[in-house]
Amino acid sequence: TKGANDLMRIFSKRGDFEGVMGVLGEMEQRNVTADEFSYTVALNACSVTMPARLEKARELFDQMHRKLEPLQVVSPYNAMMKVLMRAGLFHEVLELVEQAKLKRLQPDVITYTTKLTALCNLKDLRGAVRTMQEMRSDGQFPDAV
Repeated sequence: TKGANDLMRIFSKRGDFEGVMGVLGEMEQRNVTADEFSYTVALNACSVTMPARLEKARELFDQMHRKLEPLQVVSPYNAMMKVLMRAGLFHEVLELVEQAKLKRLQPDVITYTTKLTALCNLKDLRGAVRTMQEMRSDGQFPDAV
């Protein structure tokens, strides 16, 4: 899996969405199990292409949940939130943060910063202040909003 993930990451850095999806498909054909990192790279590839590939991202996110439950890290959620942000679906970003928490995935600085950005786009100042307080209680601080 590591070699395939490295190859996916290279394609992703080059902005080659089809290359990323090709490696993911090849993994499936060879019965190589994609892991959380594989899906994170694939979801990130969905967010950086123009326009954001929302439906493909939703398909990958659902597939990941079917194959990998329970998840161990929050990074695939962060990648899906990035797709939703690009699509302007700020309420869905907030819902996804709550889903991650329900699955006992610990939000990281990326999760919180993305949530703050969504709240700011929704002009929800109270929600943003509550999120800042929550971050501080978790010992984290936003990288940029």
